[in-house]
Amino acid sequence: MTDFEPLPSNGILCVVVNADTSIEVKRVHDGLEDYQKIVGGYIEPVDFTWNGRRMSAYVNEEGMIHGLPINPLLSLITGVPVLCGNGVIVGAPDGEGNTTDADTTFCSVMNTLAQGQANRIKEHILL
Repeated sequence: MTDFEPLPSNGILCVVVNADTSIEVKRVHDGLEDYQKIVGGYIEPVDFTWNGRRMSAYVNEEGMIHGLPINPLLSLITGVPVLCGNGVIVGAPDGEGNTTDADTTFCSVMNTLAQGQANRIKEHILL
């Protein structure tokens, strides 16, 4: 069971982790085109394991060359020391190499983290 609002069932469930550390759980419908739009260029997969589950993050393959900002949260999640720009986290490819949904528990954790960030920002503004 997840603690985020149900999303439409079509498209790939993913987590967008922006370089400013903001997070969005969403579904993408156009695959490669959506991933490239989010990361701002050609994508490169970064495979990692979270809580025993294989996952992939798509990042801009030339992010460092183009001087995109370091994404500390994405680096922490994937265990890769330096990743630059926005990233899209999805499930590991299936047996045919097709992208799969991100793990729903992972999405729930990321959504909770995102809500915490939003609440801290609101508190900061109201102070």
